[in-house]
Amino acid sequence: MSGDPRLRLHRHRGVAVLSLHGDLDLFASQQLRQPARDLADRALTAPVATRPRDREDPSAAAGRDATPDGPSSGGVDPVRYDVLVIDVSAVPFTDSAGLVTLVAVLQLARTHQAGVAVAGASADLEKVMTLMGLAKVVTLSASMEEAVTVVLGPTPGGRG
Repeated sequence: MSGDPRLRLHRHRGVAVLSLHGDLDLFASQQLRQPARDLADRALTAPVATRPRDREDPSAAAGRDATPDGPSSGGVDPVRYDVLVIDVSAVPFTDSAGLVTLVAVLQLARTHQAGVAVAGASADLEKVMTLMGLAKVVTLSASMEEAVTVVLGPTPGGRG
């Protein structure tokens, strides 16, 4: 049960990435389940300034950040609120309680009608997720970069 479990929410190419670090065991899951759900909820909830009714009135958007976790990455990529990547590449161990935490985040994303990709799962975690049928509702990718590319789909100019 070693490891220092942490959560980090950031954006990569406009896509929300929830990165988990450390063992995702019973102890960590008890500490991380609600914070992980809260961060995912924040990442998938468009700020008032980006909602359609505010697009008609530009003054309504004045003074608000473009993303729920601060300014977007240089304004190059559009911020997406309909997809979430869960990066578990720094999670060496996941037990059944850890799976419950992952499923809680997946369920939350589904309530937002968001697409979800899990990046960097160990062979054991990927196998368990497949056996549980989770691979039918989420995309499993080898890396965070690959997951972001998959959820963004093909884009003009070959990027994505």
